[in-house]
Amino acid sequence: MPDDTRVVYRIPKSSQTSSTETLELARTWIQDCEMHHELCRHSGTVESWYPTRLLDLGQTIPGDETVACRIVVSGSVVLSGDYATVSHRWGTANFLKLTAENMVSFKHGIPYSALPQTFIDCITVARQLKIRYLWIDSLCIIQSGDGGKDWQDEASTMHLVFGNAACNIVSNWQDASGGLFSQRDLRLFDQLQIDLNIFSKGTSHRANFVSVEDMLWKEEVSLSPINKRGWVLQERLLSRRNLHFCRREVFFECRHSACCESVPNSKEFREFFGVEDTFLKLALMQPEEALKVIPEGFEPSDDWKLEWAYKAWTAIVNTYSQCQLTFDSDKLIALAGIATHIKPIINDTYVAGLWLRDLPLQLLWNTATGTEQESPPKTVAAGYRAPSFSWASVDLPVELAYRENKTIIVDASCVVFRHPEMVKESESEDRQVTEDFFGPISSSTVEVKVIGRIVPAKVVPSKFDPSWRKGFWICPLGYEGEEPSTLEDMIFPRLDTEPSKSQLENLNTRTIYYLPLIYEQSFNGLLLEGVDSKMGRFRRIGVLSGFSAMARHIYMEDWGHEHEVESWRYNCETGFHTIYIV
Repeated sequence: MPDDTRVVYRIPKSSQTSSTETLELARTWIQDCEMHHELCRHSGTVESWYPTRLLDLGQTIPGDETVACRIVVSGSVVLSGDYATVSHRWGTANFLKLTAENMVSFKHGIPYSALPQTFIDCITVARQLKIRYLWIDSLCIIQSGDGGKDWQDEASTMHLVFGNAACNIVSNWQDASGGLFSQRDLRLFDQLQIDLNIFSKGTSHRANFVSVEDMLWKEEVSLSPINKRGWVLQERLLSRRNLHFCRREVFFECRHSACCESVPNSKEFREFFGVEDTFLKLALMQPEEALKVIPEGFEPSDDWKLEWAYKAWTAIVNTYSQCQLTFDSDKLIALAGIATHIKPIINDTYVAGLWLRDLPLQLLWNTATGTEQESPPKTVAAGYRAPSFSWASVDLPVELAYRENKTIIVDASCVVFRHPEMVKESESEDRQVTEDFFGPISSSTVEVKVIGRIVPAKVVPSKFDPSWRKGFWICPLGYEGEEPSTLEDMIFPRLDTEPSKSQLENLNTRTIYYLPLIYEQSFNGLLLEGVDSKMGRFRRIGVLSGFSAMARHIYMEDWGHEHEVESWRYNCETGFHTIYIV
């Protein structure tokens, strides 16, 4: 009788995640990945590339065990071997950072006594993994004394820093001062195990089953504090391998597999836990690579590579927008590495979070105000960092529109910002944007030119249940019929920022505009307000969608006021306006 007793579940022997057993297991995961996962060996790497600065863990002062490491500059010394990166939360405690003033002393050596506990623990892990060099943002990027120049230079290389690292060490639950390792109660690993004799077609064999927690990955990794930080999403996705140091055990993920101490076999890990982050990891692969390990249920279409790329970007932005940033101004730069990485796959121009090939669809993002967060997010960016037509202009979770075969009823393009002294209404020639804008942009850099219908309207208090219509609806000027009253007639206005009562009353005193972008069985478009009638400029304030015949009747009919819109140009034969959204 065959004995089917493969070990798919194990109880760690040590109550500390700092144990030699745990770190040796982590080392075998990495070695196995390097040997057998072609996907992870080459994806995102540039041969012989190193960050500008690294912490050298190998060459310290002979006989002085107080020195932990020293800074080396890759352009000044010959480097060989791997380096690891670190993802950590800074926290509120003050700790040692690289500055223009202490650069020279860092090159001679950094003592253990000066480092926060998490950094000391990461050095321990790197040495156990036989990795000589370590990259930590606060110690390898100048944090003060140079006017921010070094940070600007280094921020643009994050896709290379993490993409070329042998491994990314992640402090999932503690900040820089809290330490990387944890102590655990081994009794928590006790699980129900059942031995069965299975009879089939006249034969029998013995099988061992074990009950495991199906939410372990989500609760320990996905929902950990580190994965709520905006910068960390980029660090995690760009890294070929991540070692997550969590409360109960250490987890490993690469582009091919995922596992943990208690379930060390990656195949069983996916069977038990169904890693929900799989798609995000696959998103940054070339489509041909992703197809090798793609989840079941994906059926390639004729245009599947582009479809894959857009779905991947949508998933990334939807996740990223739920993360938190210490500085609002980092909204675009903290995603720039991913955008840079995915650009060759999408093969399109990137401007402030949007890809221009399908611009009308890219404009139809909406705020997902029902998403759970630890604390209420700020709804309006503290300073200008992106045009109103970009999702990066708001500090709320967003949902991008999925790429579908819809009938687009406008002509939209991204153009260079027009200055009044440089254009004349009768003979203006717009310059198309052809370069990428990965970081924050100024308010007079680009604008979106749209040729289409513009429906003037008012924000009117609703007579019906405010729970699904926020207490108001958008009524076109000239429409004197009834307000849609049933869910079947579904008209959904959604403003980009949650309005207060006074703000709604203020909107009710002036005209806003509805710009239909897509029209089939349903219709979708933007809500705008005028900002510069002389230049035909508008600002996005929300979206509007509807599905019923009544909704189409209300918003797709001309109620006699469209010609009054103060746009850049109006074509009386087609009824189309030319406007610019900033």
